[in-house]
Amino acid sequence: MSKTQQQETHTYFDDNAEKWREKASGVNTNSVNVVSQRNSYVLDVIRERKSTTYMLDVGCGTGDLVCDSSKYVDKSIGIDFSRKMIDIASKKIEEKNIIIVIFYMDLFLILA
Repeated sequence: MSKTQQQETHTYFDDNAEKWREKASGVNTNSVNVVSQRNSYVLDVIRERKSTTYMLDVGCGTGDLVCDSSKYVDKSIGIDFSRKMIDIASKKIEEKNIIIVIFYMDLFLILA
């Protein structure tokens, strides 16, 4: 992926963070929600394990999986390169009063 493509991707997710949150929430029942399906699968795997200390979600978006997994793990960590996505995710943990979740914003995909 070129630097231009990465910058376009970053801009897309910053510009569409709120729409992404709505799509990930499963409000629209007219289509298959692959984000919800993925999250359900990961949560099922975590619940089947005896214990899980950490859960890392790279590309966590608005943080649904990170917040939901916090019920089953010692610490959930979410990383995304969109500041707006992380802002939405951070508001979720405040609203839900979750203290074992950490979100990081990082431009890990931008090439020098």
